[in-house]
Amino acid sequence: MNMNHTMGNNPPKWFGYAVQSLVYLAKLEAKCACPSGNIAENIDSQATLLRRVLAALARANIVHAQEGRVGGYRLAKPMSEILLSDVYLALQIRGPLFTGLADTLSDDKCGQALQEPFAQIVGDADELLLRYLSTITLEDVVNRAIKK
Repeated sequence: MNMNHTMGNNPPKWFGYAVQSLVYLAKLEAKCACPSGNIAENIDSQATLLRRVLAALARANIVHAQEGRVGGYRLAKPMSEILLSDVYLALQIRGPLFTGLADTLSDDKCGQALQEPFAQIVGDADELLLRYLSTITLEDVVNRAIKK
């Protein structure tokens, strides 16, 4: 069992902010960088939180961060090459399923006996989610949004 994907400490809502930010940047189709404040305003997020999300995406080479007075963010590669699984992994999400199950376990025999089965369930669910997210590109999300 591979628990690496569930061992981060970022909340799941970061994934939503990340995808919304990427869609916004994709729609701009700009060669110049977009400031985090502009992105935050357009997706109704706090700029400070969004900078942390975007920094994680920059470390994963999903967005390019430009510092300075004319700085900001832009996509680091074409929309068709950005997989949602890469976004998820870049953020090191620790989902509510993992924390919810782990928080319910007591220190008694029953709680100890359930630690491994709960970890297996969460690991399996995470692997299924990653497998699904690896089939969806940012371009797919943008195209689905345009259809509505």
